[in-house]
Amino acid sequence: MEKLKRHFILSNIFAFLGAFSLLCIVFLRSDPMNDGSRLMPIAIAVIFWSSLILEMILIMLLGFDRKRLEHKPKVKSMGLGLISFFKTPIGKMADMMLVCSLFVLLVAICFNVNDRKLVIPVLSVLYLSMHLHCIYNGRNYRFLRAYLKHNKEKYER
Repeated sequence: MEKLKRHFILSNIFAFLGAFSLLCIVFLRSDPMNDGSRLMPIAIAVIFWSSLILEMILIMLLGFDRKRLEHKPKVKSMGLGLISFFKTPIGKMADMMLVCSLFVLLVAICFNVNDRKLVIPVLSVLYLSMHLHCIYNGRNYRFLRAYLKHNKEKYER
């Protein structure tokens, strides 16, 4: 069980790390290849892609470990987290954040806003909210919540 919680927490940390790496793009100069600071864009790209890959691996491991458990509570299957909206309280917050950031991004596109100090943070929030939407509306989180509640009730008896 501790393994499930650890995988879940680490996947959240990597989602935040990926969003933070996107946010770091704002602090890059407009042409980093000509002013000698080539390391920063490479470091940001490595952090972004490694956090994305590690997050996906941890979510897959969480799903595999969930399926291997012997005593598991029944959780109503409601589909993939990607297409499930407003299923959990935390998922609702992530969904609202997703809708708001998508709206701001669409307004910025419609009005042809090219200021990267506005667009990149909105993209970073959109990236984070999409990942949190998938994590907190998905089967793994609903199972983990039910499993913790089931075990808590079992130990309280």
